[in-house]
Amino acid sequence: GVNTAIIRGAQAICFAVALSLTGCAAEDEVDAASAAKSPNTNVQEVQDPAEQPSDPATCLEGTWLVDNEYFLAQFKDIGGSELTEVTGKVTQAFDATGVVVTVYDDWRIDSVAEGVETSIIRSGTDRGTFIADGLTLSLHETEIGSKLVVSAAGMEQVHAANALSFSEVSYACDATTASIAAPDGTANLTRID
Repeated sequence: GVNTAIIRGAQAICFAVALSLTGCAAEDEVDAASAAKSPNTNVQEVQDPAEQPSDPATCLEGTWLVDNEYFLAQFKDIGGSELTEVTGKVTQAFDATGVVVTVYDDWRIDSVAEGVETSIIRSGTDRGTFIADGLTLSLHETEIGSKLVVSAAGMEQVHAANALSFSEVSYACDATTASIAAPDGTANLTRID
């Protein structure tokens, strides 16, 4: 019945959220120029581009904000749900030692499935490792501290988040923007530090 539809829709969205940092777009390549055109109202002040790394092998080093507007557009058709809003923020910090830290700061996805409003909030911190060689990126989360809270029809469920893991996907970055073309789509990021 309705509860089954709600749970299935929420599960589909949860799966998508678990993969959220790699996007859910079609398999089209998105270059850094198109990533720079993506609107983002959550951007914090960006440092002077001259202070940022320009070497493709090290340009990911720093902290990046994931583009919520991009994800809202990409998640519109997941699980037969109609997404209405993506709020909060997700940041990824890549350091020079190969450690990646992803922070979900009350990242919320609101949708409507069969007339029932559903919200998913992901909060917490995930950690892992990455290798970027200037052409490809491999990322494997090893410590999942974030949780998903799914609310629908007066019910609330807490779900463990899945680890993000992919190998040798293409990426592009410059002083202020980055795009990561994972198997399920391309994520756009804006440098915040």
